[in-house]
Amino acid sequence: MLQDTNNMPTLKEIEEELFRQLQNYFQTVMLKVLEDIDVWLMENRDHKRFAYKERQASTMDTMFGSITIKRRKYVDRETNERVALLDRYLQFEGNESMSPFLAQQAVEWAVRGPSYRDARDRLQQLCGYQAMSHEQIRQKVLQIQAEACSRDTSPKEADVLFIEADGLKASLQQSDKGSQEVKMGVVHEGWEKRHPKSKDYELINKSYAYTLGDGNTFWETLSRQLDEQYTITDHTHVVINGDGALGFEQVWTTSRTPFIPTTAIT
Repeated sequence: MLQDTNNMPTLKEIEEELFRQLQNYFQTVMLKVLEDIDVWLMENRDHKRFAYKERQASTMDTMFGSITIKRRKYVDRETNERVALLDRYLQFEGNESMSPFLAQQAVEWAVRGPSYRDARDRLQQLCGYQAMSHEQIRQKVLQIQAEACSRDTSPKEADVLFIEADGLKASLQQSDKGSQEVKMGVVHEGWEKRHPKSKDYELINKSYAYTLGDGNTFWETLSRQLDEQYTITDHTHVVINGDGALGFEQVWTTSRTPFIPTTAIT
């Protein structure tokens, strides 16, 4: 119990101290999670393809502090390349000195703020240590800009496209209407296993469209999105899944022009 009111910490000091303790705790938790995933990948990998080689340390700064994980590396017998399955499946580069989320936060502050140094200082104030220099932040911004410029954004062809469309009733607070329907659609190119031995599947190149407008607005939005992503030809099969209330054909083949179902949802 506190005995001396003259030495009582302020609310700001209590909050800051608790935040630092949470950082230390989740620094340990994050490392344990990564280690457990690395073990799981080792046990469930394609043993015929990936031959275990060694464990290699990777140190990176995170929002919780610096962590070092000795992740397992393998030789891919098909490509003869050395790979870390943890890097591949969690979509990060093990040789990077910062975590993807930390880098993203720094880049967002740099782009929206007055300078790279300001982003560095704000990140240091939040994390409690200098996670990145202003030059590292600048290089990361330039890297992202270069990747965006080189990325191919032209429409691509697909033999089959799948559309999952449905409506979701959303309750409205402080409104006489009570609820409103959100019309949503998921577009994808099929499905595949998460990894060779997995029993779970994931959608291929999925994208989303939604609107609070009427049925015509929804289909027009989805049509424009598909026209930007894909080159729709006479040979493109579009398979639509949904209940009868949505009012569309289950399967149809469309032309290059953006499509709108003959019977729109209302």
